[in-house]
Amino acid sequence: MPAKNLGIYFGKDTLSLAEVEGKRITAQVSLPLEQGVTADAAVDEVKLAAVLGGALRERRIGARKAFLGLSHRNQFIRGFQMLLLKQAEMNSGVLFEVRKYIPFKTEDLVFDYQRRVNKKTAKMDILFVAATRSSLDGYLSVLGQAGLKASAVEPASFALLRVLSLTQQLDHGLSFALVSLKGADAELTIVDKGFPCFSRDITLPQVKEAGDTNSIDEPQSVRGRLSSEIRVSLDYFRRQFSGNPVDRVLFLSKDFSRQEELVLGLSEDLGLPVERVALEKDSQTQSAKDLDMLKAYALALKGTVKLNLTVDLAKKKLLQPVIEDVPKDARRQLALNISAINIGQVIKWPLVVALGLAIAAFALPQSRLYQAGARLSQMRQELEGSLLAKFKGLDFESWKSSRTDYQGKIETIEKLVKSRFAFTPSLNVLPGALMEGLWLENISMAVREGRTSILIKGTAYLGERGAEVDSVNTLYKALKGNKDFMRGLRNLELKSLNEGQAYSGESQYTVTQFEILGS
Repeated sequence: MPAKNLGIYFGKDTLSLAEVEGKRITAQVSLPLEQGVTADAAVDEVKLAAVLGGALRERRIGARKAFLGLSHRNQFIRGFQMLLLKQAEMNSGVLFEVRKYIPFKTEDLVFDYQRRVNKKTAKMDILFVAATRSSLDGYLSVLGQAGLKASAVEPASFALLRVLSLTQQLDHGLSFALVSLKGADAELTIVDKGFPCFSRDITLPQVKEAGDTNSIDEPQSVRGRLSSEIRVSLDYFRRQFSGNPVDRVLFLSKDFSRQEELVLGLSEDLGLPVERVALEKDSQTQSAKDLDMLKAYALALKGTVKLNLTVDLAKKKLLQPVIEDVPKDARRQLALNISAINIGQVIKWPLVVALGLAIAAFALPQSRLYQAGARLSQMRQELEGSLLAKFKGLDFESWKSSRTDYQGKIETIEKLVKSRFAFTPSLNVLPGALMEGLWLENISMAVREGRTSILIKGTAYLGERGAEVDSVNTLYKALKGNKDFMRGLRNLELKSLNEGQAYSGESQYTVTQFEILGS
């Protein structure tokens, strides 16, 4: 029996879950995202985790291997061509090129890309996908709090290509554009002979959804706007990818009521074959409730339905920790006063003097050689008088050995100083961040291989589950937003939030137990 996978898609106003066993849908869940529980970049992690966890328990969804799809609001997708580079130059070359297209510093992004090489033109086609580090951290934290592990994070618009594979409309020998439509939101994705090149979102006039009697169905208005936007996108594709043409357009929608009329109109406007995605060819695609659910289903099919789609932000998230070197001029000097001993100076001075006198021995008259020897003897006696007892009477090799020993001790002390970590500033923040009804049960802090970690375990009791969750969320945000507490930490997540029992004598209380992990 194949393992169950879970596709998750946070749409504009709906959270869609599709549990899949093989290619068969075993559960579909659509949850409205209420006000304050959004799918935008500023994720309210606790509320989203509560919504997701509640849905999993209520529908008894057992899959724990999750495939997350991002919408265009939460990611950047760019396609472009560039000169062929060596593998060692790829990352820096792609990042240099992509700075033309994105409004963020590349240091703030988690990104991945795939390429297609054309040796005849000595160029590469690049598909670049990125999300802000804070946004991706938020979504992965939500999944973790709900007991899920993100096996992959990819663009939901490209995941829909798996649906074309199921309906036998994915031709790897052609270039095509896939237009998907839900309400007033459309997405256009271009694939060139199996290689995903480009994707963008389009906002249209409000169209009539199935069962909606309030909005007005305006196919002419939708047709005009959609035709115009498709032309712009096809022109961009031709400019970016060496004039490659698009052979046909596929149209996909679950709620547009006059698809045949729109398909014929688009074909007339664009001068290209336009056909509807035949969802009825596959019972599973036809059973999906709406386009968002179809995306969730397509995400869950990763690994089952093969695509030339390798970009995966979950994989790159684990491979991109950045460790910066401390500039030499910013390194602190040791407090230990080594200059009192100054081994280098002690060794160099008698050697320089001895070398100078040896040279003088060949140049000075014999009458002056005795004077020089007497002076050298006097200097040695004065030097030994100023040394510690342990350095007196040492020959040259002994001096070298002592110097090496001291260099080793100095390096050891420097490592100890650099690896030290001040725990007090972080701990000082906790009392001021705690609210009434919160108790800390355990705090564990550690520094291993230069990395700092902290684990806080606690309990909340206010007599109401919602108030307890809000109280823990307030503590978590206060710690994450405090520079003193986050010093030495790259990330802070609310690891778990569960109901538990506490006892006082013979009385039993329902409490909320939580864990906050920093690393």
